Amino acid sequence: MKFLQPLRHGRKGRGQVWQTAGFAIVGLVLPILIFFFYMAPATQGDIYRNRAEAALDAMGRGASGTYTVHGVAHSAALKRDGTLWGWGDNFFGQLGDGTSTSRPYPMQTGTDADWVTVAAGDTHTVAVKRDGTLWAWGDNFFGQLGDGTNTNRFTPVRIGAFVNFRAVAAINAHTLALKNDGTLWGWGFNSNGQLGDGTTRGRSVPVRINADTDWRTVVVGYLHTMALKADGTLWGWGDNYYGQLGDGTTTRRPYPVRIGSGNDWKAVALGDDHTLALKSDGTLWAWGNRASKWMGRRAPGVQSSPLLVGDKTDWSSLAAGNGKSMTWKRGGTK
Repeated sequence: MKFLQPLRHGRKGRGQVWQTAGFAIVGLVLPILIFFFYMAPATQGDIYRNRAEAALDAMGRGASGTYTVHGVAHSAALKRDGTLWGWGDNFFGQLGDGTSTSRPYPMQTGTDADWVTVAAGDTHTVAVKRDGTLWAWGDNFFGQLGDGTNTNRFTPVRIGAFVNFRAVAAINAHTLALKNDGTLWGWGFNSNGQLGDGTTRGRSVPVRINADTDWRTVVVGYLHTMALKADGTLWGWGDNYYGQLGDGTTTRRPYPVRIGSGNDWKAVALGDDHTLALKSDGTLWAWGNRASKWMGRRAPGVQSSPLLVGDKTDWSSLAAGNGKSMTWKRGGTK
């Protein structure tokens, strides 16, 4: 019978040989891995950076006349030469480039150069051309593209035979648009009456909102809508759980209701659950969920009618978002 004997004279057992080989392999592979994980992303980043630089050059690097709108994870920009650009998430085709490939840098949407305005919903995009025709692309689950289907579109599709549109607003999964004749139209998700057509039924084609012909501006929030008329009156409809319509109640409204008795409203901006507005005298007003910090701090409760914010009379413009609002004074100060 043979017994295992200790190794002598520096000889290596099979395990020791493999151990030595393992150290050699690690010594060879580790630098490669370090290069891959540290250098390769940098190289890819350089590629994206170069492409972004080229795209920004093509866009004119924010030259005068270019403006940008944002969805949840995508953006669209209209250049002063009438070309349209998009970047970000593209799962639903919301960039309109014919693919579902997300873009970390601006890519031109088609080759047309006659776009005049654009709006971005959560996952869809809507735009108007110089001839007043209406176009949309991206997510269409709720009919928010307005083409009469629920089919996602990866390139711009024209919305019916409509013409003479001049402005469009989109958020979440619904869209509203204004015509040159002062009529207002809406389509898409309508669970809280945010389209203003008197129902809570979704629409896959544009429907006219009441018979009025003096709508001047329309602004959309997550589930509510506000609009200004030519006479300076302010109107709201849709979700009102937090009093964000400002009509003194928390009652949902599926049709436009007038806010207060004033006719000196100048501008309005909507957050998810609150509203900001400016009057022609430069005063700032707000209402809705106080927890959204539109008072400058988080506060409990609901404000269901317009409340004067501070005593300044030099506010010039404003913007509202989910839990955050911004205002500007004359001269551009915040």
